[in-house]
Amino acid sequence: MSPFGFLGEFIEELLRQANFQLTEEQKDVYIPQLLVLVEERMGTLLLAALSEENRKQYDTMIEAEDASADEWKRFWHSAVPDFDDKIKEALKGFTEDFKKALE
Repeated sequence: MSPFGFLGEFIEELLRQANFQLTEEQKDVYIPQLLVLVEERMGTLLLAALSEENRKQYDTMIEAEDASADEWKRFWHSAVPDFDDKIKEALKGFTEDFKKALE
């Protein structure tokens, strides 16, 4: 398991498919940078899917800064009924862009 969680595993697999041979030190540098890009893409898709009411709830949770991971998970799954599909869409788009950048 990647120390960067499931998204880290996704990125490591993407790098393997692209035949990148990174040392552990290189992974420690590059995987966090790629994680930021993946998370930005997911955030953009998810925020765009929020209703006005859910956007207000999101803002409240951000401002409070004390929401747990479980609370965030419940929020996203209730606010974005097709949450899993949105995540898949973001990861697919990132994969396509990554591969295009290597051409």
